[in-house]
Amino acid sequence: MTDLKVALGQYEIYKNFLEVTEPECQLYLAISSEIDNEIFQQKAYQFIIKRHQLPFIIVNVETEEIVKWTKPLNTVA
Repeated sequence: MTDLKVALGQYEIYKNFLEVTEPECQLYLAISSEIDNEIFQQKAYQFIIKRHQLPFIIVNVETEEIVKWTKPLNTVA
């Protein structure tokens, strides 16, 4: 949970900075597919992710491929 707290704090700082300097840009958190499967699917993590509307890029580290790309909840498709 400590890593998520740090990442969330950094995300919020960068997101706020980008809103002022480059409002057309979207910030994403990148995590490995292993972390997504083992940790981020837990209810506590899902609650935080949904609450903060965190967009993710989930990467297979071994193949260096994006396996999932989530859109922010407040973005129009």
